[in-house]
Amino acid sequence: MESDYGKVVRDIRLNKGYSQKYLYSGIVSKTYAIEFEKGLHDMSVTKFMDVLARLEMGYKEFKFIANNYQSPEEVTSDALVAIAANRGDIETLRKLRAYYDTLKTKEDEVLKARLNLLIYAYEESGKKHIEPAVYKKEDVEILKNYLVSIDSWTISESNFFLNNGHYFDYDTYRFLTESALKQLERYNTFQEAIKVKSFLFCNFLSVAIENQDWNSLKKYRESFFDVTKDRGEGFQQRTLCVLTYSLYDYVMTKDQTFLTNAKKIEEMCYLLGGDYHRLAKGMTDTIEFCENIVSNQLNN
Repeated sequence: MESDYGKVVRDIRLNKGYSQKYLYSGIVSKTYAIEFEKGLHDMSVTKFMDVLARLEMGYKEFKFIANNYQSPEEVTSDALVAIAANRGDIETLRKLRAYYDTLKTKEDEVLKARLNLLIYAYEESGKKHIEPAVYKKEDVEILKNYLVSIDSWTISESNFFLNNGHYFDYDTYRFLTESALKQLERYNTFQEAIKVKSFLFCNFLSVAIENQDWNSLKKYRESFFDVTKDRGEGFQQRTLCVLTYSLYDYVMTKDQTFLTNAKKIEEMCYLLGGDYHRLAKGMTDTIEFCENIVSNQLNN
């Protein structure tokens, strides 16, 4: 725990009008509490959570206050990269990359590799290609080695993989997806992890279709249905789930009913507009891809 947390706790305590005796009684001694609030001592996570409970405050809110009433993600370099990437702001990405010309830490190396790949992707997106863009192997290896080097992933590493997995070849992508899903089993009751898991399935299974990896589609069928079931906020994931398996069933059985179901989902997304319209465009490509597979199978 960061040593300056004690000073933040003191400010919150005084603002609420709580005495040190009330806040720390039964948790730490008076002397320890005084030194903690001066930033001279750390506190165990368990005891700190007891203190927050008396302050009637969750850890996320505390972090927000400790970060000068800003979300911590808003002030990290990683978040700045994400914001610029989402906006397609290539100039900001270039400025951020220039800042990391002199690498100081392993984290700097990983971030610069991400920036190189993002900038290249945006530069190539404006060109016409017959073949997919080929990313610089050295940068891709840095991201891969970073993920492989971590024995136990948290939500942070899973999100990192979600945002960068598309740079990897399919075998690596499948291996890391399987690793992420396995490690997320420990988070089965944590809502944020359930969201991450559903996005992992969405991303991976759409790529599995492109690579005609029907075994993986079959393997994760039940899990994908389960993780997107009855989640009001995950309607888009549920939609992709139903589309994916309608197309899987179509390719496996050649039954036109499943293709019709997939096209109904595609049509619905076009009608919804906004983000769903963009989603529908991807669906169109995937449906056509599966139709070509079935057509080739029937003709051979």
